[in-house]
Amino acid sequence: MKISKLTDHLKFEHANISIPSTRDEPQLNIEQKQTCLVLLASKPLGRAMLKLLPNRETTLVILCGEDKALRDCQPQFSSDLTQAKTIAGLLGILDDVVNCICSAVAKMETQLKAVYISNISMFYWDLQVSTDENYEQLGFHAYVPQSNIFHKLSALLKQIALKYRCPVMVVGYDSTFDSGIAAPKHYSSSEIQKYSKLPTSFLESFDHLIHRTASKVEVFDKEQNRWT
Repeated sequence: MKISKLTDHLKFEHANISIPSTRDEPQLNIEQKQTCLVLLASKPLGRAMLKLLPNRETTLVILCGEDKALRDCQPQFSSDLTQAKTIAGLLGILDDVVNCICSAVAKMETQLKAVYISNISMFYWDLQVSTDENYEQLGFHAYVPQSNIFHKLSALLKQIALKYRCPVMVVGYDSTFDSGIAAPKHYSSSEIQKYSKLPTSFLESFDHLIHRTASKVEVFDKEQNRWT
């Protein structure tokens, strides 16, 4: 049986994204004004998603860190990809989008219809070792606790989705392929953290949480508190 690809079901037309469930139907629709986190099991999945991203002229694409593999996708886009080299840089870009002063959005001929951020996992370990002595290396002018950073990030994503009436998709690696490397076995403290080491409050802030491997798609059901 042919495996359905997640990227085959990404549709930014009409300001929404369609992603299949594990049984291919019904589809999970990520509507305008909603946020979604997709956890991937490998780098090729991330590159494939970015290369097949539709409506690129109306989608703000932000690349996190120095992932050269994703930068190779640049020729696929008519406009420049926006790069956030640090977590502070990412927060700054998103803040500019909220305040309507982001140059990448200003260059768009039509309205912003979607925001795509890849790969949030690039900053995970930086935040784990962040202290009041090395915060400048992360781009901050003063020390900010990790919990405050994730709270600010989720708040900005929500603000953008609501202000521009568009879906916001954030992509990261799952716990088996952490920050671009094979990771040791992950023991989750809660069901929602089964595939991620990101804080529970950050994961819960998304309207949709999805896990993608080469063979299947799983969606987290908040009401039942389980992956399906």
